[in-house]
This record gives sequence, C-alpha cells and structure tokens, in this order.
Amino acid sequence: LIWAVPLDSAEDSTGRFWAFFPTDTRSRVTGIINAPWKIDFGRSALVPGEYNTAMMRAAAALIVDTIPQITSTDDPGRTLDALPRALEPKDEPAAPLVEEIWTLLAGSAVVPDGTGELRCAESLSLHPIDDHALAARWLALVKDEGALTGVIHPSCLKRQRLSRLKELRSRSKQEFKEPDICEWLEAACATTVTDAKACLSLVAELKKSQQWWFLRERIREAEIVLADTGDLVAAQDAVIDGATEDV
Repeated sequence: LIWAVPLDSAEDSTGRFWAFFPTDTRSRVTGIINAPWKIDFGRSALVPGEYNTAMMRAAAALIVDTIPQITSTDDPGRTLDALPRALEPKDEPAAPLVEEIWTLLAGSAVVPDGTGELRCAESLSLHPIDDHALAARWLALVKDEGALTGVIHPSCLKRQRLSRLKELRSRSKQEFKEPDICEWLEAACATTVTDAKACLSLVAELKKSQQWWFLRERIREAEIVLADTGDLVAAQDAVIDGATEDV
C-alpha cells in the first residue's frame, strides 16, 4: 500500500487508484494510491466490496498519518492540498476512502497556525477576510506571536484550500469562535507612527475587497488610529485637528 503525492505541483487535481498500473477510478485525493485492489475484468476500475473497503480504510490511515510530513516552511498550508475533494456522486467507489479520511482527520494536527505550527482545526479561527494577499500582509505586521497561534496561516487561503478546511470544520461538533475584524486589525497595530501607518495602509487595501461593505462599520470601532497622546483610538472616536493634522 503506497501513497505517492506531488510536493511541488500547483495544480489542484484529484488522483486515481493504481493496481500497479493506472485505473480509471478516481480516489478524490491528490496523488496515486497504489495497492493490490480488486478490479474488474477489463483491469480498468475498482469493484465494490468488503476487501476494497478495508483497503481504503488502511489507505486513509496512511494518508492522515503522512499529511503532516508534506508541510513546508515556505508553504505551510500545503497540507490542505491532501484533503479529499467532494464526492460526485456520494456513492462513487472512493466514498469509503473519503469518509474514513474525514473521520480520522478529526482532532488531527494538519492545519498550520500563523507561525506555521500544525494544529487541529478545532483550535484555530479563520481570518475575517478570505484574501490570501491581505492575510499575508497582516501576518507581516503582527509582532505578538501569541496572536498568531490561534489563527490559520494565510497560505490556507490559497486556491481551493479554504473550502476543504471549512469542510473539515463543518464535521466537528465543536463551536468555533467567529473571527473579529477589530481584534484582527488591532493585533496588526502598535503605538509607533510607522506601525500605525502600516495598519491603516492595510485597511486601505481591505477597502478594495468585496468584504469591505460587510466589515466597514465594525472597522470604525477598531483601535488602530494613533493619537497625539500616544494611545491607539478608534476611528469613530478620533478628532482630526485641521490646523496641525494631529489626531
């Protein structure tokens, strides 16, 4: 039983089962799953049955145990590429494999936090925005590592990774904390002119996103404006001095 998974592929494709040669049966996970499957007389497809179901459960255990090994420092979210694709239809041959993988993933440390450390999905919150570039820019501004250990790494927002992460989260019985845009922005700000300007620049970029209209009122409550007292205040509480341009 072997799982061969590409490590440098940018393609978001599903793999196939191999019985020492390729079959036409999709596995719904990336890469190649090679094993002595029971196949049809044409040697082109897996046949349903207890034997193949048992083999798929063993393959699922192998995949879940291996996923943490495919992470990397430059792309921690690569682990999510290994999560299953949606079944089409629900009773297709790969169903036992896919369902067993989702079951074994519960509580498994396969999702990177903001520092790149792998944790279980239940311990991490999403970003309030779905934009990879904005989340990466936020990450560069945060100085408190503690603020990064409770949120997913921005690389989890690439391509189809977020949809798979949401599927994993949806299978948990635990209630997740919803991301708060105020806390998110405040974590990226500090009481220096340079840091405050950088955070406001992030807000300016956020204004270009589709999620701005849902977040703008709440953003006004974030304490990210540096006042002349040296304190950070909310935009809705700031007063601009027209004579001196001080806040």
